[in-house]
Parts: sequence; structure tokens; C-alpha cells
Amino acid sequence: MPRSLLPFSSWRAGLICAVLIVFAALFTQYGIQYAYGAEFMICSAFLLIILVLFGTQWAAGSALIVSLGLYFLGFGSVTLLLIGLELILVGYLYERKRELLLLWSGLYWLCIGAPFAALFFYLSTDILSAEVLLQYFMFAMNGLLNAFLADIIVTYVPWSRVIPKTRKKSVYLSQLLTHLCIAAIFIPFMINMVLDSKQMRSEIETDSFYFLDTQTRLVSDWLYEMNLSKRQSLALSHMIQVGKVERMIEDYSHNSLLKISLYDSNNELIASTDGHWFKMTDMSGNEGKIEKDSISIDGFNLNHNDIQHFFRWLPSAHDYDYETRRWSDGHYVMERQLKEHPINRVVVLLPISHYLKETIELYLQKYTTLFILCSLAAGMSILANRYIVRSLSNLTAITTGMPNKLLTHKIPWPDSNIGEIRSLVHNFRMMSDRLAEMIREMNRMNEKLVDQTTMLETSEEKLQHLAYYDTLTQLPNRHYFTVNLEKALKAAEQKSSSLVLMFIDLDRFKHINDSLGHNIGDSLLVRVGQRLTCCMSNIAGAHICARLGGDEFVVIMEDSCRQDATVVAHQILTQFRESFFVSSYELYISASIGIAMYPDDGTEFTSLLKHADTAMYAAKDRGGQTYMFYDQLHPEQLPERHMLESDLRKALDRGQLHLNYQPIVDVAGVVTAAEVLLRWNHPERGFVSPSKFIPLAEESGLIIPIGDWVLRTACLQHLEWTSKQEVPHFKLSVNVSLRQFLNHDFLASVDRILEQTGFDPESLILEITEGYVHKHVEQAIYVLNQLDKRGIQIAVDDFGTGYSSLSRLKTLPIHILKIDRSFVRHLQSDDTNVSIVQAVIQMGQSMNLKVMAEGVETVEELMQLKALGCTQIQGYLITPPLPAQEFVAQFHQFAMMEHTLGAARPGG
Repeated sequence: MPRSLLPFSSWRAGLICAVLIVFAALFTQYGIQYAYGAEFMICSAFLLIILVLFGTQWAAGSALIVSLGLYFLGFGSVTLLLIGLELILVGYLYERKRELLLLWSGLYWLCIGAPFAALFFYLSTDILSAEVLLQYFMFAMNGLLNAFLADIIVTYVPWSRVIPKTRKKSVYLSQLLTHLCIAAIFIPFMINMVLDSKQMRSEIETDSFYFLDTQTRLVSDWLYEMNLSKRQSLALSHMIQVGKVERMIEDYSHNSLLKISLYDSNNELIASTDGHWFKMTDMSGNEGKIEKDSISIDGFNLNHNDIQHFFRWLPSAHDYDYETRRWSDGHYVMERQLKEHPINRVVVLLPISHYLKETIELYLQKYTTLFILCSLAAGMSILANRYIVRSLSNLTAITTGMPNKLLTHKIPWPDSNIGEIRSLVHNFRMMSDRLAEMIREMNRMNEKLVDQTTMLETSEEKLQHLAYYDTLTQLPNRHYFTVNLEKALKAAEQKSSSLVLMFIDLDRFKHINDSLGHNIGDSLLVRVGQRLTCCMSNIAGAHICARLGGDEFVVIMEDSCRQDATVVAHQILTQFRESFFVSSYELYISASIGIAMYPDDGTEFTSLLKHADTAMYAAKDRGGQTYMFYDQLHPEQLPERHMLESDLRKALDRGQLHLNYQPIVDVAGVVTAAEVLLRWNHPERGFVSPSKFIPLAEESGLIIPIGDWVLRTACLQHLEWTSKQEVPHFKLSVNVSLRQFLNHDFLASVDRILEQTGFDPESLILEITEGYVHKHVEQAIYVLNQLDKRGIQIAVDDFGTGYSSLSRLKTLPIHILKIDRSFVRHLQSDDTNVSIVQAVIQMGQSMNLKVMAEGVETVEELMQLKALGCTQIQGYLITPPLPAQEFVAQFHQFAMMEHTLGAARPGG
């Protein structure tokens, strides 16, 4: 596992490091204990995990902490010294060659750790026997199994989940096979070791119990057989009598195998086989004594006059580095208390070392077997890896970077006797062949694609030039001029600067074109374009010279004033005084220039271009070969359309516009809504038809402030009616122009007016024409959905005259379809109109839309519409549009359908 963290890099890492150190300290003292000093201690496994996770320094430091802590607590041992040395040496090797923790640790214990442990044992005991070999195998296998356990934990624990900063580690099949082989040996061995050890200790303790019990009984019986005088002498510690007793118990010691001692009621030693040993050893204290519960033996009966104890006595663990030595110096003890006798207690000790040879031979056999089996497991894992993993590793190496290898050389596919691996290799071979074919095909396609891309780039450059430049003069064309004029107007608005637009038209060009031919005319236009380009090249600042079409040219001058425009116009006219040589002709031609200034003569593209065009025609009217500014024109020089636009700009401020209302009635005679219609009474022209001034308002942009005024005035008027309860509640239907609908501020304007007037959005109907949706799909969908969310209903006006997709209308939030008056007129005599109206009504009903017919003028048309299923009507049959006062005065007449039908006149 690549080390990439420190214990203090996160609280989780620090906690895990601390827990591992605590576990290492605990399991130093609490390992898996076998009988007679053999044990399995898993201390180093936790320190090896620290080595892998945090590095050699932290592992060595952790070992030092554990060693010092146990040393000061009185539990120091040579084992901790060997583990510390392991962490230093193995850590050094592991940092240079990772993934071999088990190998490095195993080599250390076999070659360094275990030999040193055996050497230390020999030096401390000065005993060269099989026990030295046992220490070697016990330390070697202990170290190997600790390394194996650490490798298992490091490999299979998901450390990346426990410590997020740790990189995820891959598990290889070779590791898995090695671990399985060793685990298959290790786990059964550990179980067998524990069971055999337990059985062996039970047998030895049972034999010891019977042996000691027999000797204790013999000594006790002899003491009970003593007469009164001998007992008194013994009570007085008479030397002669004590000597006889010591010779007697010596006879029962089995050639000094047993240690026997006799104590009086004051726990004073009376006689013993080894007086010096008993005086130096406190048998009455609890230190070093481990009592064992009495062993229940079938057929054994205890004299009720005696109290007997059988236990195991071991020296203090603080005095021993090797647990086997401590057990070797221990004894099995049988203690019997006598009653009514000067000897109060008889103690018989059997050295545990009596069984040492048998125990060591058993453990050597076990550890040797384990070592051999582990070696066999390692060999089996190597063979399995060679047999299984090698083929997979070769396959992995071969398939790495396969696309490049397929193109450079032939792939040597590995062979294996394992069916699954052979099938996998076969599948890879088939896939690689197919992949090689695909790569070759892809390369061919890439080559074609490169060629096509080059051609497309060339074509794109040509198309770009054709799209933005005139093919004849190579000047920017109308499209290029339109785009850049709009950009220039936006820039001028942001910088609050002025802009000059010149409209140039050639005088008498038609005469030259007709008399000399189109070829000469085209050549002349090329020369004119070149001369204009040359003239404009001497002008500083951003400017564009473009050809609109025919003999019309335009010039845009940004950040320019009136004086700049005058200078440039003079230069152009001066250039045109010189002759043009075309083929064999020397031609003279002049130009008329119209000039419009931003923002004085217009703020939008259409108005500015229109005013420059108007000024150009005024220059032509003056004889040509001159220039005119738009603001120099007198009113009589302006066409009627321009005058009407000028008057319309003033009409809103002067109160010349007013609103009329026309009711919309359902077949039950109820007024459901009223359409708001704009009217203009000019003080001099009189009534101006909406068909004249509405298109003009849309073109000039005046429709936006006029539309806001219409909506606000209508909402206020409706609120006035309803607040006074002059009329029952009905909805208000207001027309919206395309210019308003496409305005980016349209939704905000509607919200602002509704909020200022307090008008209920659910009482408002906005009418749009069918063409809005067809021409501006995305904008229409967004705006209509936003209006629908506010509760405003949408009516499609003049339905049937446009080219809307019915499938598209089906997805829009539309509530009302208004059948155009052209289909209603002469409905009773035109079968085609009947079919169209019937189809619209059925379609509206299928889409859950209200269908209304506008322009109803006769009773026959009304009756025909009712027969076709139309539910709402509007038209002169009910009433013509009326001013607000007349509308409210006649409101109740609109609601009386029978009266209306009776009073209706054809054409009324």
C-alpha cells in the first residue's frame, strides 16, 4: 500500500495509530498461551501495520513507546528488542521494495530474529539443549505468523474507506493464493496446538496430582502413627526427633525429586528435604502462586479430617525473559493440613521440569511440522502462481496498450492448460483481431475525414466570404452591414456617442446600364467600390463601406460628429468628379448622399436607415451631386408616412389616443370579455385607421410605449367599472403586437403594470396572432409559459390565416382560438368556409380550448356558428367598438341575447 498519510493528517488516522499502539502493548502481555511457557504473541503484527500505513519512523517510534512503557511497568523483555530491530530492518527494505512485507519479515525472523533469541536464551541460561532449538522455532514461527497476519489485514481491510486520504490498494491473485495456502496450514495448526496443549497439561496435572497425593498420604500416615512422646518431642523441636523426621521425608522424596516440608501451627518450618530452598522461598505468600481448582478424580476420596490443596506454583514473571524458563522453575504443589498433631501442614512439591523433556519434544515436533507445512504451502503457492497467475500476468502485460501493439507488431498470445484462461486468451485474440480491423478502418476514415475537413474549411471560408461580401465589388454586403450597424448602435448607446450613416446612390446609373450594357454597368460598380474604399481608407476611426444592392452604397462612421460627416461627404463627391475608365469608355457619374445622425435622427436600425434614404432622395431632388442631412429637410419634403410617424410620436403625449371596447358574448347571452381596441383622432386628419398607424408604430418602435399605455389604461378602466359595481365581472382582452412580444422587457412590463394597477392576472386575456408562434418558436414558448404561470390566458387571434403547426400549438399554453372574420363572412353561402370553421371548432374542443368567432355581422352567421358548436361571438351584430362611457351605458343590452338578435340588422 503506498504510504500517503501521517498520523496527524486527520483524526481518523491519529485514532487508528493510537489504537494499533495500544493493541501492540496489550498483546505483548496477553497472547495465545499454550502449556508450559509456549505462547503465540501478536504484538509485532500491529506494529507492522503502522509500518505500512505511516512509515518506518512512526513504526519504530511506536515500538519504542511500547517498550519504554512496559519497561517502566516492569514487563520489559528481549522480545520487544527483537521486534524493534525488525521494524528498522524490514522497514528499510519495505520502503525500497513494497508488496513484499511477508518475505522481508520472514527472512528477518529466520536469519536474524530467531537466532538472536536462541543465542540470548543460551547466554542467560547457559543451557545448550533442545530447549534452545525450541526457542528458535517458536520465535521464527511467531514472527512469520505475525507478518502473515499483518499482511492479511493490510491487504484486505478497505483502508480508503476508513481513512479517506489513503489511496485504494489493489489485491492481486498471487497474494490471494499465497494467503489461502498459508491460512489453510496456519488455522488448523493453531486449533490443534491449543487442543493438544490443553490435553497434555491435563494429563500431566492428573499424573502429578496422583503422585503427590500418594506421597502426601504416606507422609501424613507416618506422622499420625507417631506416639505421644514423639509428638511432644517434635512439638518442642527436639533436634533428635526433627532429624529422624527429615530422614523419613527424605526417603519419601524419590531420590530428591520431590521437595517436602513440614510446618507447625505458627507456619514455622519444622523439617524439610531442602531447608535452604524453603527458607528462601515464601510458600505462604500469594506472590508467584497460582492456585488451581481441585481436580475431580474418579475414585479419589479425601479424609474428612484433612484439608488438602493441589495447585501450580510459578516464580514471578518479572524475573524471566523466557516463559519456558519460568515454567521450568515452577512446581506442582500438594498441601495437606493435619489435625491434632504438632505438624500442622505437609507440603510436597513436584518440579514441573520433570516433564520438560517430554514437553519440549512435543512442541519441537509441532513447530517443526508447522515450519515444514508452511514451507510446503509457500512452495505450493509459488507453483500455483506460476501455473495460474503467470498466464494471467502475461495476458495483462500483452493487452496493456493493445491498440498501439496491434499497429506495430504481432502479439505473442500466452498458452495455458487451464480451460478458463485458454478461453479468455481466445476471446482476447478474437477481440484484438476485430479491434485491429476497426483501427485500420478508423485510420482510413480519419484520413478521409482530414481531407474532408480541409475541404470544409476551404468551403467555409468561401461561404463566409459569400455570406458577408458582395460577389461583384468585394465590399461588405447588406447582411454584413445590417449586423455591424446593430452592433455599432448598441456600442454608441453604451458609450453615449454619436454615429453617422450615409446612404449613397449613383446618379443616372440606369442610363449607363441600359445604353452600354450590364457588363459595363457591373464594371463601373466595381470601380465605384474601389474608389469608395480608397476614399474611406484615409479616415480615422471605425468605419464600414458596404454595397446594399444595385447602385446603392452605405457608409457607417462610429464616434463621428456632423462635421466629420460633412468632410467625408465632400471627399466622396470630389472623388466622383473624376472620370471612370471602363473598357474603352471614359464615364462620368455623380452621387447623391443622404446622411442620418444617431441619436438625433433615429435610435434604431430601421428608422436610421429609412431617414438616410429619405435624405438621399431629397439630395436627388436637388439635382444630385450633393449631400443632405435628414434634419435639413422641410416638412413638405417629407413623405406622408414620415409626417404620420412624427404626429404619432406626439399623439400619446397630447392625449389624441383613446380606447374603445367591443363585448364578447357567449351563446347564453352572457358578456364573458371585452376586447380593447386602440383609436386615434388626429386634430387635422380626423380619424386615422388602425391599419395605417399600427404598422407604423410597430416599425418605428412606438408600439412598445403605446402598448404599455393601452394595457395600463384598460386595467384602470376595468377596475373603475368593477369597483363601482356598474357592470358584472368580465375579462379584459388586450392585443399584443409582435414587437412587444419579442421585447426582452415584455414580461417585466406586464408584471409592473399589473402590480401598479392592482389588476387580477386571471381576469386578463392577451391576444397574439398565429404567426408569432410560427416565426419565433423558442421565444414564444418561453413567454407563453411564463404568462400561463401568472394566470393570464392566451388567445390566438386571426386563427386559420397563418401557418402554425397544430402539433406545436397543442404543446403551448393556449386557452382561446379566435376564428378570423374572413372565414365567418358569407358563412351561410360558402361551403369551404363552413368546413374550415367546423374543423377549427372541433379541433378546439378536442384540445379543451374555447373557440370564438370574430366579425359576426348577421343573424344568419350567428345561427350557423351556433349550429357548428361555436360558444362565443364578437362583432357588429352585437355592437361596434364603443368608447368607455357608451360601453358601460349599453352593457346590459349586450347581455340580452334575444333582444340583440331581434335588434340586429344585416351589415349593422
